[in-house]
Amino acid sequence: MLRAPPRPLGSGIALARDSATIRLSDAGAHPEEIHALIEVAFNAGDLDAFLALHEDDATTVVPPDGRRATGHAAIRAAFVPMFASGPRTRSR
Repeated sequence: MLRAPPRPLGSGIALARDSATIRLSDAGAHPEEIHALIEVAFNAGDLDAFLALHEDDATTVVPPDGRRATGHAAIRAAFVPMFASGPRTRSR
């Protein structure tokens, strides 16, 4: 199977648009790059990569009801049903 080549995003960050590889070639992701990385992980259905882009104690708003989930365990639990339905998103 052919893979799309990684798409560079700023200083050393590259991603492949499949769930097998979302690589951060350095830990210095710029804030403006995070949404693009989250979009790729989300659209690939890769919950582990999605969580890896969040700090351990992160709080996120869970669509569609807007409740908050804090920490990887709570974020995972909140997003498992959403990822199971094959979501797609696009950041602006």
